[in-house]
Amino acid sequence: MLAGMSEGEAYARPETVEGGADEGVGCIFCLTGREASVAEAVGRVCEGARGCVARRVRRKTERGVTTLIEDVLFPGYVFFSAPSNFSPQSLPREDVIRVLATQEGDWRQRGDDERIIRWFLSRDGLLGFSSAYREGQKVRIAEGPLKDLESRILRLDRRNQNGQVMLTVGGRSFKVWLGFDMIDRM
Repeated sequence: MLAGMSEGEAYARPETVEGGADEGVGCIFCLTGREASVAEAVGRVCEGARGCVARRVRRKTERGVTTLIEDVLFPGYVFFSAPSNFSPQSLPREDVIRVLATQEGDWRQRGDDERIIRWFLSRDGLLGFSSAYREGQKVRIAEGPLKDLESRILRLDRRNQNGQVMLTVGGRSFKVWLGFDMIDRM
């Protein structure tokens, strides 16, 4: 965690999108590989709603060649924001497995789940590269998605410039790799 912050507060940064009083955020569990079509369907079935697929850009090295790849961060999951009158039953049944709901059966997420969904929505789902610099033997994050998650960094791959972080969505924890660029310290 960031110094003096709870797990949920680490996601609640100034760039987080704040919703209106009649807007909520949710999460759809869908068929893997169908995330983009489900995200698009959210906007089609409800005016004012939008879906997004959490994606990341990272480096991958194979046979000495480093390439940039963009891939789905949470296969089978789509985050969305929608007016309170949104009806999950209007989504296409062939791709949607279920809409995640609270214990009360409400699709609108609360607490830490709401904060991380808003955090992803504020970035249109895309987690690009963070900027990092060396401070002695440590790597410090200057800005970008890893800055918000600095305390959750588990490992660093300095060769490929990726950091492994722990993210929690819907009560499930995921270890994911996110990219960073080394910069000169300002």
